[in-house]
Amino acid sequence: MEGILMKPWKTKAIAEGGTDRLWQTRRIIKPQPNGGLFWGCVGGKGFGFFDRESNKYKPRYKVGDTVYIKEALYRHPYFNEAGYLRDESPVFVNQTIGDMLKWRWKRDILTGMFMPQEAARVFITILDVRAEKLYLPLSPEEFELEGGDQALPLLKLIDDKWVFVYTLKLKEAK
Repeated sequence: MEGILMKPWKTKAIAEGGTDRLWQTRRIIKPQPNGGLFWGCVGGKGFGFFDRESNKYKPRYKVGDTVYIKEALYRHPYFNEAGYLRDESPVFVNQTIGDMLKWRWKRDILTGMFMPQEAARVFITILDVRAEKLYLPLSPEEFELEGGDQALPLLKLIDDKWVFVYTLKLKEAK
């Protein structure tokens, strides 16, 4: 299972938004394609997104994937155990018997980029993937799916760039 980085406000909103709420996130395509992108099959490379030179661009996540959201962790000041930096709650690796994640890193704070899968608590399901050239402003519906005004500073950074757009929702707990 793969992880995905999101801003703390978006992680919190997704976790609290329930399983019926849809979200979107845009991830820049690297390297940027020359010209446009199209969906198809070129030269035996299989189906995918291609540019004019037949270069294939593959999204990191596929429709149906379950992905965990990476969150920053911190070392509890009195115990050698991990907690979530966002809300200071403990990280349980086994909820039924109450095992907490032991701190095994040198620093006192671990950024979300390095969060291990065993510490995951927020899981999402990818419902749709598409490629597009981002032009602001977004439609009101897409703006709301992206997270509204809080997402605007990040969207401005990737304006006029090719991106993969992932539509997702919170995965139902078993």
